Amino acid sequence: LTIRQQLLSVKKENQGEVMSHVIGENKATVRRLVEAFNKQDLSIMENLAASDFVDHTRQLRGWETMKQFLTMLYKHFPDFHAT
Repeated sequence: LTIRQQLLSVKKENQGEVMSHVIGENKATVRRLVEAFNKQDLSIMENLAASDFVDHTRQLRGWETMKQFLTMLYKHFPDFHAT
C-alpha cells in the first residue's frame, strides 16, 4: 500500500499514529542505506534501491549505472564515508 492508501484506510484520529510509523520505517531504511554505503556493501544497497532508481544530481538511471558509479567512487576514494 502507498502511504496515501494507508492513511485513507485508517480513521482520522489514527492517521498521526500511522504517519509516525511510516516515518519511522523510512528513517530506518535510510539508516540501513547509509550504513551499507559506508561499508561499501553494494548488495544491501541493491536490495534497498528501486530497480528504476534515478539519481537526479548525477543524472544516473537504474541500479546498474549507480553500481558502476559507486564502484568507481570506492576505488578512487576508499575512505569515503557518509554521515
